[in-house]
Amino acid sequence: LQAIEFFESRVAAQDPECAIVAARCCDAIGELDRAIELAHSVLDRVPNSSQGLAMLSRLYRKKQMLDKALELARQATESCPGDSNGWIELGEILTAIESFEAALLALNEMEIPPPQLDPFLRKLMPGRKSLTSPSAGRARGLDVVTMVSQRLKDERSDRIPNRDRSLSEVPIRLLTDAEKRVYEVLVKILDKVGWDQFLKIRGACFVMESDVRNVDGESNLVGNDLKEDQRKGETDEDIVPRSNPTLRKKRLCKPWLDLLVINMYEDLRAWAVWHAEEQEASSRQHQTHDQQQQQPQQQAASSEVDLEQGEAEGPRPQQAFVLRSTEEISRTTRRPAIDWLRRGELARRLRRSEEAKLAFLVGMQVAERDGDTHLTSWMEALREFSNEGNITQTLMSCDFIWTFVDKLSDTSPARPYDSCMLTPPLPQIRDAVYTLVSRCGLAQVRAVLANPTKEMNRPRLESLLEDAERWGVYGYDS
Repeated sequence: LQAIEFFESRVAAQDPECAIVAARCCDAIGELDRAIELAHSVLDRVPNSSQGLAMLSRLYRKKQMLDKALELARQATESCPGDSNGWIELGEILTAIESFEAALLALNEMEIPPPQLDPFLRKLMPGRKSLTSPSAGRARGLDVVTMVSQRLKDERSDRIPNRDRSLSEVPIRLLTDAEKRVYEVLVKILDKVGWDQFLKIRGACFVMESDVRNVDGESNLVGNDLKEDQRKGETDEDIVPRSNPTLRKKRLCKPWLDLLVINMYEDLRAWAVWHAEEQEASSRQHQTHDQQQQQPQQQAASSEVDLEQGEAEGPRPQQAFVLRSTEEISRTTRRPAIDWLRRGELARRLRRSEEAKLAFLVGMQVAERDGDTHLTSWMEALREFSNEGNITQTLMSCDFIWTFVDKLSDTSPARPYDSCMLTPPLPQIRDAVYTLVSRCGLAQVRAVLANPTKEMNRPRLESLLEDAERWGVYGYDS
């Protein structure tokens, strides 16, 4: 609420478009009508604001006023063709009305510059210019943030044995924010039509350079025509071979969009492997269970009757993706925790929240089975718990992570970890608690924290709730 007041009344007086930030805050807390008023106030002062038009289009889309949202999104793209927000919002609306070809063509109009720094060089750059000086009992002189960052990096290392190479760090990890938003739109299209139909829609919209070179076996002629057209500066829809007029209506797919489709294929292939593993494991489990139930029956009945019963029951069909519990999976899996972490991130990219949470929990339990703690899986599971409003699991996860950081950060015998109150909370912990307050209300979170049946460091977690009240986090007064 303080952020809304700050951007609406103070900053927007000097820069009207800053009121868009206040509209985003209202959108986050569900006050769509007030957010629409703020977006209209921006357009009253700056009529051609592409950000204001895109924001207003998004708000009307959330209110299912798709016709008005579509008109505003088109105005945003016309106002500033270089602004990706308008094109992405246009793709979202066209996907919602199931105009999938138009959605892909709209996304292809975006101009997304490549990252400013090569990914390899980014890994070589140090995260900090200087470190704190070493002191006794202080983890080699590193502060908590640097130490935890190194821990998270080590947990994702490619040197971990028995890891699945197909689940290694995919290129989507290095995508820009705009490309990630486009990927979400592509996944929504995929959910509605399936992969085969998605490829047909893509083929109806675009012509790939490799496809153009192989049409009718005219690779040399096509290659010369393509280079000649590019030198003349023709538009994308004209960059097709003159000898193939049937491809004239298609546009050349931009490399960054083609990369996203390739990433989606890799994600779906890893998803299919996971699905097949679960089906096989669940089938074995059900067959073993059925055999155990049939053994007493076989001792009391004839072999002929038993055969008929076995044929009548047969293997049970799979009604869901994952039928086993996290305990069963973690007890039998041979995959390391890093594989389950990446499967959770894969499920999150494909908008499968339940499978994502299950994979993170399995990663936590696999590491615990091996006598270790996988901090990254704990943080990702914490994010899932807070987003779904699970107060108990969120608070217990925050307490576990905070205590683990205490163990990791201070080995001084004069200050044991269980009495440590000086280790600052990680940003993930603070964000999770504030998300709980905004979703469930401060009073309800405090009531769960006061429950004596759960063993937690309550004074330390209560300090975060006091911060939420002091800073006026949404929901602090309810």
